[in-house]
Amino acid sequence: MIVHDGIRTNPGLYPEVEAKEKAVGIVVTLNKGLAGLIGPELSKLGVSAFAYTHNNVTKF
Repeated sequence: MIVHDGIRTNPGLYPEVEAKEKAVGIVVTLNKGLAGLIGPELSKLGVSAFAYTHNNVTKF
């Protein structure tokens, strides 16, 4: 996602690659603990993240 965003913000450097304005990526982790560590780091980079866990899904 970070590379895709770099391509999107510098299209002249990568004319052969079409970058979407709002791309979506999926990260699969081994457990909730690892997902909990990755989410805040992605947020620091401006990437929205949601952990699809029982606890989060049943909140809605």
